[in-house]
Amino acid sequence: MKKIFVLIAAAFVGASAYAQVGITVGGSIGFTFSSAGKVERAEGEKMSSKVSSGASFKFLPEVGYRLNKQLTVGGTLGYMRGYAALGAFDLSDFKSTANLVLGTASDLALNGKKEGVRLLNTDVNGFRFAPYVRYTLLHSKWVDIFAEGGFGYNLLLLKNTKKGETYTGHLVDLLARPGLAVNLGDKFQITAKFGSLGWQFGAITGTEEVEDGEDIVKVKTTYHANRIGFDFDSANILLGLAYKF
Repeated sequence: MKKIFVLIAAAFVGASAYAQVGITVGGSIGFTFSSAGKVERAEGEKMSSKVSSGASFKFLPEVGYRLNKQLTVGGTLGYMRGYAALGAFDLSDFKSTANLVLGTASDLALNGKKEGVRLLNTDVNGFRFAPYVRYTLLHSKWVDIFAEGGFGYNLLLLKNTKKGETYTGHLVDLLARPGLAVNLGDKFQITAKFGSLGWQFGAITGTEEVEDGEDIVKVKTTYHANRIGFDFDSANILLGLAYKF
């Protein structure tokens, strides 16, 4: 029994396979391509058929610095266009179903075609800056378990492709979540972050044309929202790859 405990301890303690300080680089990418069609029939005869397609993507590089074996500070600076592969490719619950609808609609909004199928008339571009602090709770040769807390700022640029109206959005978030890192040798890690516990605030401002009697008036409009909550499920996992210098 004592040997078993020694082996377990060696697996978790003898795992200083990499330097206690240093730089890590990583991040995540996402891409989706969607297509949708519309067929019109009258009395069993096909009258017309329209097909539209589009794509979206995200690129979120991440740089971190290990202060010691437990503590890492870093940040993410990236770009997103469209819905960008948010959510899992399944229909296991209402959220993943909504992700499918919104993701497809966002892709189709980016194709710039006047004809075809349009489920959403908004072109979305986003820039994200998100510093974080990560604390490793358990370190072994093969697996690290960590907790991460961070602040995120998102700048969104939205354009209504039908009306030509433009909007600017500012979104901030504070969150904490657990994570898991699988060590692939001394240099590479696959990271997985699960769910989130946090707060978000967003405000989107633009100029809209509204009817004022017989006149059309341009009005500056701001939409804002607060969200606070906890989410932990198999469809809310962020995967990334890190390289340790």
